[in-house]
Amino acid sequence: MTITRRLGNKNSKNRAALIKAAETVMCRDGYASVTARKVATEAGLKVQLVYYYFESMDALVIEVIEKHSASRMKHFVKALTSSNPLRALWELNRNKSSALFTTEILAMANHKESIRQALASIGDEFRQLQSQAIDEILRAKGVNTDRYPATAIVATVAALSRAMAQDSALGANIGYAEAEAIIEDLITELTKGSSD
Repeated sequence: MTITRRLGNKNSKNRAALIKAAETVMCRDGYASVTARKVATEAGLKVQLVYYYFESMDALVIEVIEKHSASRMKHFVKALTSSNPLRALWELNRNKSSALFTTEILAMANHKESIRQALASIGDEFRQLQSQAIDEILRAKGVNTDRYPATAIVATVAALSRAMAQDSALGANIGYAEAEAIIEDLITELTKGSSD
C-alpha cells in the first residue's frame, strides 16, 4: 500500500515564493544549483518548507516549468491579437530571459527523466498551438504554406532564439545579427499589408 503524504496548500504565498525562487536560482546560477537549501534561502524560508509543499525537487521544477509555460501562453495569446501577430510572436521568442530559462531546463532534462517528460509534453503542446496559429495567419495572408510551413517557421525561431541565448551567455555573437535580419526580412515579406 502506498501512502501519499499531505502537501501544503497550493495557493500558499510560501509555495509561490518557492516556485519563484527556484526559477530565479535556475536562471541566475544554473540548473545544478537548484537545491532545496538554495531555493529556500532565495525565498527567505526554511528548507523544510520545500518538502512541505512539494514531494520532491523534481516536482518543484515541474511546477516552475508549468508556471513559465502559463506565462508564455498569456503572452502568446496577446501576440496573436496584435496588429502584426508574426512580428509579435518573433519578439516573444526573442526574449533572452525566456530562452535562458529554456536552456537551463533542457540541460536539467538531459539528466532527469521526469523533467524531460514534463518538458516534452508541455513543449509539444505549445509548439502545436503556435504552428496552428501561424498557419492560420499565413493562410489568411495568402502565403504558400507548402513553401513556408508553419511548423518549420516555429521550429526555426525556437532553435534560433535558444542558440542565441546560449551563445550570448558565452559571449559568442557572430552571425546572429545577420540571422535576425533574415527573420525580420521574412516577416516583412510574409506580412505585407500589415501594420507594424
